[in-house]
Amino acid sequence: MEKILVPTDFSETAGMAFDFALQLSARKNIPISLLHVFDFPVALEPNTIEELMKQSYNSAEESMSDFIEKYSKDDVSVVRIIESGSLTSIIERYRSHYDVIVMGTHGASGFKEIFMGSNAEKVIRRAKCPVYTIPNQQKIANLKHFIVPLQVEDLSEGFLHNLKELSYFFQAHLHFLYVDTPAGHINEEMFHQELDDILSHRNFHGYDIHTGRDFSAESGIFHFAENIGGNMICLSTHGKVGLAHFLEGSLAEDIANHSRIPVWTYNLKMEEHFEEMNNLSFAL
Repeated sequence: MEKILVPTDFSETAGMAFDFALQLSARKNIPISLLHVFDFPVALEPNTIEELMKQSYNSAEESMSDFIEKYSKDDVSVVRIIESGSLTSIIERYRSHYDVIVMGTHGASGFKEIFMGSNAEKVIRRAKCPVYTIPNQQKIANLKHFIVPLQVEDLSEGFLHNLKELSYFFQAHLHFLYVDTPAGHINEEMFHQELDDILSHRNFHGYDIHTGRDFSAESGIFHFAENIGGNMICLSTHGKVGLAHFLEGSLAEDIANHSRIPVWTYNLKMEEHFEEMNNLSFAL
């Protein structure tokens, strides 16, 4: 992890994400960039747009100074980025410059979730680097038990490599989990054996393998996290967009939007070439 991007709307939730990023930075002196994106109506006269742009930028600059002063306890060097447009398009423009994105999530539900989604969901869907979504105040020294929900078809070398680095960074114990639902079934003994072989071959240390049953994967993940005192959920996403996303949804986005603990997501689209482990035989 070399550079961190933190989108902010200057809210309390964004402040919690910024505080989380500051803690990450303090461990290995990782540079942080704070990004604020403002939008405004485009159906205006050119002179009005120019004046409004100037006012919006000056206001954002002042708010960013106050925001950094409020949440930064030490004299931390933070790069300030202020842009106009849509958050996801601006992040896509900067995506090659950062190794991780940290952002707060307000959550969304009902029609708002279906038709709009939260900004966190949109970033997870399009980001080409891992994304932390932070729902509340966190102390990273206390984050020691990570739940890794498994969807067999999502396993990739890139995901496993980044997951192992994540566990080393936090010195966390990994709890790999497959939730058996009415829609699917696996051979549990074969699942444990083959996954253990995969993880051992890649020099994973400090992990357990679990299976559970629930009416949905999301419910099973949250119940498991609560039962073991999990501190973070780590999972991959295909980053589906458009009609595919509307029809099929995304477990990673749903988890990030509803979780009461931090979520780390890895978008499989960031890998130009990755070898999926199609030779696994424990899925029946």
